Order: sequence, then structure tokens, then C-alpha cells
Amino acid sequence: MFSILRKRINQKKISDFLHQNKLLIMQSTDKFLSSQFENGEFNRYDTIVRYLAIEDFFNKNSYGFKLYSKMQNKRGPFPGSEERFRNLIESVRKNGLNYNSPLAVGNNLELIDGSHRLSLALFFRVKLLPLKLSKWPNKIYYGINWFKDN
Repeated sequence: MFSILRKRINQKKISDFLHQNKLLIMQSTDKFLSSQFENGEFNRYDTIVRYLAIEDFFNKNSYGFKLYSKMQNKRGPFPGSEERFRNLIESVRKNGLNYNSPLAVGNNLELIDGSHRLSLALFFRVKLLPLKLSKWPNKIYYGINWFKDN
């Protein structure tokens, strides 16, 4: 199966796949997480906050959703985000991770969109993640300094 996929990819330029948002990759969750560094520093503390919110959902702490709400308010605000996240947690608990909803990543596998799903994959110990290479002109920064400043 992979040889067929490789032949199809080689027949078209990768930039064509990116333009059409069709290039999918399966990546181990732990390896993907280890690629979330910018200039030697971890860049996705937002994923950690979301992980703490999941723990709060399952009564493993009492502060995760407080941190999550504070983060979301500094980012947005995004009305209803906590309720949507709670629904997503429950859905993944019941049905598992939806592999038809890949995480969007840049050329260096930096996470563009999908931090909620990444935190859920970490919590539920999902071994593989579906990734979709996407074009995104801006750098996304949720390093420790973003949290100190906000």
C-alpha cells in the first residue's frame, strides 16, 4: 500500500498536494510531540494546559479548566470553547480519536491546528496521529514566554 502511495506522491509535486490540502502523514504521537520545539525551546505549552483540562474533566485535578479558560480568554476570547472541549473529550472517550480529522502541520511538522486533539491523543495514549501538511504563513508561538506575558 505504501509503495502505491509513494508512486502517486512522486507523480505530483508535493507543493501540488499542499495546495490542494491532500498530503496526509501518519506520525507516532511521541515523535510528533518531540518536534514541537522552536529554537531549542518547547513551543506548545497550550497543549499542556489542555492536557490539564482533560485531567480536570476526569477529576484528576481541580484547576485544569480554570487554566484553560484563562488561556482561551487571553487568546480570544472564544465563547463556548470550554463546552466544545468537554464534548470533544467525551466523544474521544467513547469513540476514540477521529482519524478523519488530521492535525494541520507545517513543513517542519510544527503544529498549526490540532492542539486539543494532540492533548487528547497524549491523555488516551494514542500511538499514531494523522497529520495533514498545510500552508500557514504565520508562526504559532505558545512557548513559556507567551504564558508568562499573558
